Amino acid sequence: MKIFRILPILSMLFITTLGFSQQAAEIYVKGTVVEAKTNQPLEYASITLVSTTNPSYVTGDMTDASGQFNIPILPDTYEIKIEFLGYQTLTISNKEITSSMSLGMIKVESDSEVLEGLVIETKRADVEFKLDKKVYNVSNDNINKGGGTASDVLDNIPSVAVDADGNVSLRGNESVRVLIDGKPSGMASNIADALKMLSSESIEQVEIITNPSARYEAEGGAGIINIILKKGSNQGVNGSVTANVSNPFGYSVGANINYKEEKFNLFANLGYRNDFTKGNSLNETEYIDQNTGLSKSFVNEYSKRERKRKGYNANFGFEYYLTDKLTWNNNFTWRRSDGDNPNDVNYDYYDAGRNLLYSNRRYTAEDDFKENVDYSTDFTYKFNDKVTSCSYPEPFQKTLTEKILTFYK
Repeated sequence: MKIFRILPILSMLFITTLGFSQQAAEIYVKGTVVEAKTNQPLEYASITLVSTTNPSYVTGDMTDASGQFNIPILPDTYEIKIEFLGYQTLTISNKEITSSMSLGMIKVESDSEVLEGLVIETKRADVEFKLDKKVYNVSNDNINKGGGTASDVLDNIPSVAVDADGNVSLRGNESVRVLIDGKPSGMASNIADALKMLSSESIEQVEIITNPSARYEAEGGAGIINIILKKGSNQGVNGSVTANVSNPFGYSVGANINYKEEKFNLFANLGYRNDFTKGNSLNETEYIDQNTGLSKSFVNEYSKRERKRKGYNANFGFEYYLTDKLTWNNNFTWRRSDGDNPNDVNYDYYDAGRNLLYSNRRYTAEDDFKENVDYSTDFTYKFNDKVTSCSYPEPFQKTLTEKILTFYK
């Protein structure tokens, strides 16, 4: 008889244990958060799940670089919130989740408000996210108006680093290709020198392409950095002049000017910089006798260093609008860099009693001169707001232009 009394108790314990084990079993909910208009994945979007039966149970996560999330939860009914700065909060109410499931592609709308009675002035965003690249608008950045070079501009961009020798790396990988206005520089074999010769004031944008499409060559495993120089966009004559002075001694002057009409655009960028730095150092060395532990000699080293650098750059070009969609672009660039790095070192040798034995002097002078001339020409045709460019050798320009004009008449 006792066994019949024990069986119901064991059955209840088994059912309770089974219920707890099922409740503790984790399942997963996943999905992808994108921008509604462009379907661009949104990284670091916040996903929050709150249990409707037990509000104290809250979980969530952030989306990765591809906008995806995968969150472990317990079976229950949830209120799900998707939030991203600058976008409307999306709420999914009373979502019953009993097994692993996908919420699919979740589209969020930008958060905009209509204000009356206000005058709103806007400017281009510092960073623009496009399908295949990130565009950094650096022309109005105060850091880039300090008389620096293109190397200084790149070193100020996230994920890009420039070392002391001017070598460029993207996300820690030096296998990166650097273009200027979408084309290789004439100094592509030594892009570090080309960047040092290009002034920061002449740069409009920097494009970071981490996943190059088939239109680019196979070089640059880490990606492509495209430096876009300034070109006037307003009708008529417009331009600017910038001057900078720094301490230690240095100054730079930059000028941009363009003249634009309905059928053509002429533009020019001119820059000059002069830097001078100097330094002194003193090293005192004492040599000890290993057997006695006493000083046996002394050497004092005095050094005086100077670094002088001058840079000139000029960029001239014109754009001729053959049709509403077809443009002929021509660009001429001249860059020159002069450098002088003298180093004067004096050595004084003393005996154990600090009596001067003799002195040596070493003087080295390092002159650095580089000059580069680039000329490029290309035609750009817009297909439904998408731009396709191709370059042609100079001997074929006239013939090709005549054929294109004949075709579009």
